[in-house]
Amino acid sequence: MSHLFLWVGQNPEGRLEAARHHFVEWKQVRPDATLMSASCALLVAGSRARPAGLRRQSADPLAPALAWCGHSWPASGPEPDQTPVPAPAQFTDAMAALRSRLDGIYGLALLDPARGEAVVASDVLGSFHLYWRKLSDGVAICSSALLLARLGPAALDPVGAQEFLSLAVPNEERSLWKDVFKLRGGTILKTGPDGSVSIIPHRPLIERLRDTEVPLAGALENMHGAIGQALAMLTGHGTPVTDLTGGNDSRALAAALLSHGHPFVSTVTGPDDLDDVRIGAELAATGGWRHDHRQPAPAPDWTTLQDSLRLTDGEFDAFEFAGIARVHHEHRARGYALSMNGSYGETGRGYPWRLGPKAIFMPDILAGRLTSRSPIDAAAQSADRYRVPQNGLFREDVRVDWPAHGRAMIERLIGRYPGLSQCAQLDLLHIDLRMERWQGRIASSTNQIWPAVSPWGFQAPLAALLTAHPRARRNSLLSRAYTARMAPSLADILLFTGNPARPFQWRHALSFAPAVGWYARRAKEKLQARMHAAPATPPPSMAQRQAPALTSGPLAQWLASPLLAATGLMHEEALMAALRTDQPRSAAAATLWCRLATLEMALRAVSGDASLPDLAKRTGTRRSLAAGS
Repeated sequence: MSHLFLWVGQNPEGRLEAARHHFVEWKQVRPDATLMSASCALLVAGSRARPAGLRRQSADPLAPALAWCGHSWPASGPEPDQTPVPAPAQFTDAMAALRSRLDGIYGLALLDPARGEAVVASDVLGSFHLYWRKLSDGVAICSSALLLARLGPAALDPVGAQEFLSLAVPNEERSLWKDVFKLRGGTILKTGPDGSVSIIPHRPLIERLRDTEVPLAGALENMHGAIGQALAMLTGHGTPVTDLTGGNDSRALAAALLSHGHPFVSTVTGPDDLDDVRIGAELAATGGWRHDHRQPAPAPDWTTLQDSLRLTDGEFDAFEFAGIARVHHEHRARGYALSMNGSYGETGRGYPWRLGPKAIFMPDILAGRLTSRSPIDAAAQSADRYRVPQNGLFREDVRVDWPAHGRAMIERLIGRYPGLSQCAQLDLLHIDLRMERWQGRIASSTNQIWPAVSPWGFQAPLAALLTAHPRARRNSLLSRAYTARMAPSLADILLFTGNPARPFQWRHALSFAPAVGWYARRAKEKLQARMHAAPATPPPSMAQRQAPALTSGPLAQWLASPLLAATGLMHEEALMAALRTDQPRSAAAATLWCRLATLEMALRAVSGDASLPDLAKRTGTRRSLAAGS
């Protein structure tokens, strides 16, 4: 992926040089274009896969300019490199129009060098992670949160850090760092020559969400037409490789590719006995396409871990992403054009508003209630979904009250968009509080390797999913009905739950019986987890789980004397216990360890450790890592 840095304020030459150093030494990409005036500086740095670009209104060096980076495809109208640069008075409207007609994962900036004004936005889902920071001498916007933390004294954000450790990513506009904020997908940022920052709401998706009444037949037609257009654009660049597991979303994507006649290669990663691996191979054999099975990635060594940290900026578990990055590096090396995955497909099967066991017996009744336009009960939403417990790690005065915190986030989001049906409210929560920050962070990192996109998340396909009536989406009906209509042979192959990927019919009831056993086992496992049942054998220690990373680089030394202890956010005794490598670790404790280690590496990167680029030393960032600085 390409990157963007924009500075509006004093000393533009010094800020531009800092950004250039960061992108070359840290992100390892070359600057494609730069622009500088007395009050602003802009740099776009590209990759071989998709160079960034800069287009000026005229040859005048102070003429308005449009910059773009990332991977974009036109839903309608021209791409950025063919878009006329508007007059500064029209920047906001022009930005809203431009991002509304583009799909993909990208960032955009309109800049008036003469006056030092700019308008900046990411794609409408916020998958391209752009961050901004206001300093005493200006405003910086960048695709790298780590660079913004290095531009001045940095401190961990207590809430962002706890969200990262518990939920895998910070939420809403927070990052790991105080005063470094994510530019959310539903907004546009505008800077003024006086250093002011305005956040302007812009969410074209909301108007689509106001209509959730399309019946199943119409939704299937809308879905097929919209995904067909998206796939035609994407496959025009060459053969894609697409994830294929034992669930509904990737299978529906394979059905769309197959029915529209686009060649593709499927892939799955895991051991031979994994359900996803077995089912993926069976689907490929039935459909007659090439399939690429990869064994699980080994634990990362220090070099691999550093590469992962550079791609994620520390805003995602570097150990987890190392395995993801390995797969995508290998796919790119094999000559595939791009990667596709089924993310956002879960919205079409009602996943964001799972109805529980009652849905098995009263699916239409429960789904019908979701058309009500009364606000959802924020307190009733699960505060523990996806959350890794921290077990008293943080000091009491900064510790997040998770139920209250989750309720407040929900109320803030729903309060911005009154009048939506309950199903639309729940969809929006899932898109904003899960997909934008979690899936988007993975996408932002993966797209630095090569184009990796989710066609179901393009605007027209996503609208087709979200505007279907809840009765058409309950219990994964829409996704299963789509696969059954477009690729019946794929629908007959059992899902990982043991039932076929087609709508339920009483005459085929026996074929759905295995799903009852699967859900019963899942319920038993959850009950045992809540009761903290001791495992039959002790789980492995972190030294056993992550041996290469701990023996091939300085990580073990860092964790023995962590900078995290200097932040004042955590109880030191609890921190050191959580970082020990010689004790058995449950899956949850191992996840927490990996995220703590990632956070420690990010702190080292910002502080200017000798084994990492020295930009921070020259900007004085080492002066303070404490939370209250």
